[in-house]
Amino acid sequence: MIMSELDFYPDNCVLKRATGDVDAQGIEVFDILYEGECGLQFPSSGATSLQGGILQSYPALMIPSTDLLLKQNDTILITMDYGRELSGTVEQYDVVAYDDELYGATIWLSSVTDNG
Repeated sequence: MIMSELDFYPDNCVLKRATGDVDAQGIEVFDILYEGECGLQFPSSGATSLQGGILQSYPALMIPSTDLLLKQNDTILITMDYGRELSGTVEQYDVVAYDDELYGATIWLSSVTDNG
């Protein structure tokens, strides 16, 4: 079996932040912070922590961008490469940029729901 090049970003994401306004139909208005490729990873037991007496784990989303200024509770819409649609909110994030080859952001999500 020949290994093909790994695709770290097989999914599509939209990161957005509520503006605090609603349009004429009463629908909440959002600013788009990022739209493009991403990769969603569900945690293993190593990504689990004790939070208020409950074991909690957060899925992680990787995107090939370093110019993000996210806030907790920003909204993320994810379309998986096979069509499944999920949404969630930002719990926390970290940006790394070692050189032109290794850079991007990891976003830990909370409140992830299946929109399918």
